[in-house]
Amino acid sequence: MPLEVEIKVPDGEMEMLPVTIKLIDDSGKDLGDCSGDICDVFQTIKTFKNLEKGKYKVAIKSKFAGPYLPNVLGVGIVIEKQK
Repeated sequence: MPLEVEIKVPDGEMEMLPVTIKLIDDSGKDLGDCSGDICDVFQTIKTFKNLEKGKYKVAIKSKFAGPYLPNVLGVGIVIEKQK
């Protein structure tokens, strides 16, 4: 699943990250955590060492060539603080 992730940091600098999320392995097995026919797939996009204080903006853009991506219900973002 081809995506582009934009991250805008508080000082206004913008970073564009091309991302390809793999949904199945080479043998055709789902890589996600599946319950029935619904699977959740998680992938780390970027890890920050230190974040400057302020507001960040994160946007996800589909880079799929078709009008929609078959069998994908949604895409979201999870932001976690490392311990």
